[in-house]
Amino acid sequence: MVPTSGAIVISAFPVQERGRAMAAYAGISQIFLAIGPLIGGALTESVSWRAVFWLNVPVGIAALVLVAIAKPAQATRPGRISPVALALLVGGLGATVLAVQEAASWGWDSPLTLVVLAAGVAATATFVVTQARVPDPLVDVRLLRRRAFLGDVAVNGLVQFGLLAAVLHSSLYLQDLLKFSPLTTGLAVLAMVLPITVAAQLGGRWFDRAGVRPPVLAGLMVSTLGMLAWTLALPYLSYPLQVPGMVLTGFGLGLTISPTNTDALSRVAAAERSQASGVLQTVRQLGGTLGVAVVGAVVLGIEHRGTQGSDVQAAADAIAAGFAVSTAAFAVALLAAVRLLARERVAADPAAASEAAA
Repeated sequence: MVPTSGAIVISAFPVQERGRAMAAYAGISQIFLAIGPLIGGALTESVSWRAVFWLNVPVGIAALVLVAIAKPAQATRPGRISPVALALLVGGLGATVLAVQEAASWGWDSPLTLVVLAAGVAATATFVVTQARVPDPLVDVRLLRRRAFLGDVAVNGLVQFGLLAAVLHSSLYLQDLLKFSPLTTGLAVLAMVLPITVAAQLGGRWFDRAGVRPPVLAGLMVSTLGMLAWTLALPYLSYPLQVPGMVLTGFGLGLTISPTNTDALSRVAAAERSQASGVLQTVRQLGGTLGVAVVGAVVLGIEHRGTQGSDVQAAADAIAAGFAVSTAAFAVALLAAVRLLARERVAADPAAASEAAA
């Protein structure tokens, strides 16, 4: 649903209004991102953690009803889904993430880790190489040859790498080390989520005026400093000390995420937009999944029992080390943005012919 909805929003607005449109799109998403942990915490405390999965049922029904009412334009093209390509993609990414995630318990030098990791990387590499050559790819990786699009995708993937791992381990930290309830944890995370919602609106308007570089570079600098401050506060086992870093991180991310998504989808022709949105979201989700796996491996490598051990300080230090990896990912995203993001604004939808020539 995510790549399709993003492509629908971009296609529904002229270029000069897309920053604000995508900011509203992102802002609504972030509002529900804030509400979700609160509802989830309440359900966990009053019913069961299993109850949270039922939330997807009314969401799915609402999506079907809204699509039936809105009737968005449908641009289709002939093609088929290759079972072989699908197996390579799912198998390759799944095996790679599994190996990284389980390496802390299997051992990095374990034959099982090495075999699963090698198989995952080989399958993923085979998928990428073959998709670049076939006329009707499942994922059009050739879009990544365009420098500006690659920059937007790289920033999104690296940001999600650091962000998802930080959110997950922050929740574990608050509940297991500071003994917050699930509902209180949901409230505590608002210190990061609410600034994202506010800054996304600013970032969208800034993008419409100045293009992608100013809001994204500013946002990545702020979020990197915020993540560093958050990391340095973790060993002190105090939530108030973490709040400034959480606020800065959220505000910086709000300036970053919406403009990069808008820029990426505005730089491809309408016929390519769904594929481009799919590539963007695939790399974004892959970045988040690998981030959780890598940061989790770092945390468990330092403190084998994670947040379930008896040594609270050791667990806090281990999570701080994991957050340092997230901080590094944000810093690399900043370097990628400086190097790759386009300096010129998108003034009109690119024609398919000119994109092919590029």
